[in-house]
Amino acid sequence: MTPITVTSMSVMCFLLASGIGLWLGQSLPLNEWSRETQELVKESRRLVVGIATLSLSLILAWASTSFNERQNEIENSASKIVGIDSTLSKLGTKANGSREMLHSIVEKGIVRIDTIATDGFGTEATRKGIGINKLQLQILDLTSDNQREEWLKSSALSLVKELAQYKWLQFSGANGSIQSPVLIIMIIWISIIFLSYGMVSPLNWTGVTTLLVVSGVTSSVIFVIMDLDSTSGGLIQSISSEPLKAALQQIEAARVK
Repeated sequence: MTPITVTSMSVMCFLLASGIGLWLGQSLPLNEWSRETQELVKESRRLVVGIATLSLSLILAWASTSFNERQNEIENSASKIVGIDSTLSKLGTKANGSREMLHSIVEKGIVRIDTIATDGFGTEATRKGIGINKLQLQILDLTSDNQREEWLKSSALSLVKELAQYKWLQFSGANGSIQSPVLIIMIIWISIIFLSYGMVSPLNWTGVTTLLVVSGVTSSVIFVIMDLDSTSGGLIQSISSEPLKAALQQIEAARVK
């Protein structure tokens, strides 16, 4: 589900819970409850609010970490690509074929990342390999005339192996790390909180407006969490091909020299 879909569902759940709470508050006036019952409701609400606040904080931190990992992954990929090309250039003309293949891989990688950013993983474009394994085999087949060239070839292979571990280069990936059951439970908890608020809220414009505003603010937090965790669409671009484009320009400039 997209961030906007989840946010819309959460707003509806919060408003529905608030409406039910307002109805219950009028049907079962708070002043008719015993003191013990009122204290029980207050303490129960504090407990649910505490759990929901802690859980939201943890989920937000989780989504933020996932966002940063995706950003760092692309930037690290770009630096390794430049390192591979630089290492291969020291092998001379015998590595020209491997450098051409690396150039092609970067071009395909840019298209792949742009596709992931738009449509997420699981599309036909992201299921196709872009030639990392072929590059490894081609470098492995390079002849080494001395220990220096053998070391350079080994270094290039090591960098290519590290590059192949990144998720954007794999046939599949995760569009988000937050599981649906976690979100559903969180929305239920917050809905219970709004139900309890509705029960004690006065049935006037001030009370209803307050519930509407708080519902919107709470749902916006859920939207930010989902947007940070999502690889595609949304207002926050969590995966960008710009580092790869910069790396491509750098290796093209190195080929001209």
